[in-house]
Amino acid sequence: MLTLQILRHANAERNSASGRDFDRDLSPEGFFQRHAINTHFKELTHFPEQIFVSSAKRTVATYEGIREFMKTTAVYSDDLYLASLDNLIDFMEDKASEKSVLLVGHNDGISELVSYLTGDYLSLSTGGYIEMELHIDQWNMLTSGCASVVHHFEPSVASSF
Repeated sequence: MLTLQILRHANAERNSASGRDFDRDLSPEGFFQRHAINTHFKELTHFPEQIFVSSAKRTVATYEGIREFMKTTAVYSDDLYLASLDNLIDFMEDKASEKSVLLVGHNDGISELVSYLTGDYLSLSTGGYIEMELHIDQWNMLTSGCASVVHHFEPSVASSF
């Protein structure tokens, strides 16, 4: 059995100084969400053996909020930036090699991946985290309905945002 943890980046600013979507940083709400994610991760007992993070600024900034809890070094990849369901499956089949993996990425792709793997429609909000048990033994066996949700967390948003 494999474990897949997915974290959607926290809320991002509408624009970046460069004008590029890739360069958008976290918004004030996103920093609030990152703090909530950090607080939540302090309570977790299952940590990944392998970590993949989209190299976009907002995903890196979100991951920085939990990096202190990780026991392994993250791999940052441009291939995860706004990746589709098919791209995410291909990425996991090609790159994942440990029994427990954390993927930090973007919607719509990551919510589509969760929905595909569980067979239930699930949409992660910004800062949303989900842990799934995959009822397979190898990453190249990813298929619809092969996962069940073990843990789901969505950070609450302060009413001032």
